[in-house]
Amino acid sequence: MTEVKKKVPEGLLYDNEGFRMSTPPEIASYIAERVGGGVIADIGCGIGVQTIYFARRSERVIAVDMDPRRLEICRKNCEKMQIENVDFVLGDALSEKVIGRVREAEVIHSDPSRLKGGKWTMDLLSPNPLKVSRAYGGDMCFDLPALMPVEEIPQEWEREFISLGGELKRMCTYTGTLKRYERSAVSLPGGGRVVYDPKVDRKIWTEERPSRFIYDIDPSISVSGLLPEFLSLYGDMRVIQQDRQRTLATSQAVIRDQFITRSYEILVKAGNLADLKKRIKEIGAGKIYLRFSIDPALYYSVKNSLEEGLDGDTPVFIFKFQDLFYAAIRI
Repeated sequence: MTEVKKKVPEGLLYDNEGFRMSTPPEIASYIAERVGGGVIADIGCGIGVQTIYFARRSERVIAVDMDPRRLEICRKNCEKMQIENVDFVLGDALSEKVIGRVREAEVIHSDPSRLKGGKWTMDLLSPNPLKVSRAYGGDMCFDLPALMPVEEIPQEWEREFISLGGELKRMCTYTGTLKRYERSAVSLPGGGRVVYDPKVDRKIWTEERPSRFIYDIDPSISVSGLLPEFLSLYGDMRVIQQDRQRTLATSQAVIRDQFITRSYEILVKAGNLADLKKRIKEIGAGKIYLRFSIDPALYYSVKNSLEEGLDGDTPVFIFKFQDLFYAAIRI
């Protein structure tokens, strides 16, 4: 899946690492709307994107970072945005000095720093959210890696999986009075939500072959374990492919939903590549995109072979289920 290009508000200062760790504005706005209001502490404020959005929706913000250079960038960015209700605190969030300065906050938000990739544990995050929780208590919101193992997270914390433009971005956890659900999936920028429901049948109905339409389901649904809740919304939707982060579903009728990132309509099917090539030419195919598992070393040879001799202008997407190829167009 193509990565959503992250942007910071126009005119803000940043360094490369600060930009990598910064919160996309759409997510920062959403989090601020959910947890802002009174006095909020932003621990690990970085270049200040989340701080700015908190400040717009809260009485006062206490911005904390142990990197003096990044805290200064945060200060300058607040000045650029004419934000005046932020106090800046330099230091380790787990030190007695900082805890004393932050104690008055009604909500603690923390976006701990982390390395890129890897298997996530709380000990790999800085500061460790479990230690922050013990040090501060009360209402807290942590921005965590989306693939953090569930066993790492206290059972009483709400888990909210947030995607942006169809790309899974993070998991937010909430404690105290901030908690609303056991877990949920949120699709931004639209704001759609699917919530865990213990009454929903957990059985996932599957098909070996697709019906008329194929759908890419937002990865926040799969990773959150809320696929049964999503499927329960649509009677004839069935799963035809699923792994940890990608789910393909199918139905006979067209379905539109914020958690469907791409929709395809099947036009032809074929039992082999030679027959497929003939059939896609008949439907005016131009560019070909392979949407099935294939050895990377063979991808372009198969793609180029299918495209050779095509004179149409229709982008066609090729799926394979069982022993059949399916040519589809985006809808």
